Amino acid sequence: MITRQITIDVKPSPLELANEFCAMYDEEQAEFFNCVAEIAKTWDNNFVFQLQAIVDCGKFNEDGKEMMCRIGEYGEV
Repeated sequence: MITRQITIDVKPSPLELANEFCAMYDEEQAEFFNCVAEIAKTWDNNFVFQLQAIVDCGKFNEDGKEMMCRIGEYGEV
């Protein structure tokens, strides 16, 4: 018998990630945003550079813009 160990790298699509986020409860979604904030702290550029890149990429539609605005409104402290 031959035994093999196989490692498979899986990169979820944006739709799959969105579905997972939408399936989370409020506390999990909050933790998600906290994790994004911690990861972004390690980047060479500030997170606002990434936000601008999202806006400029050409794939950001009106629904996505509205969602980002709503997150921003509720994220104000």
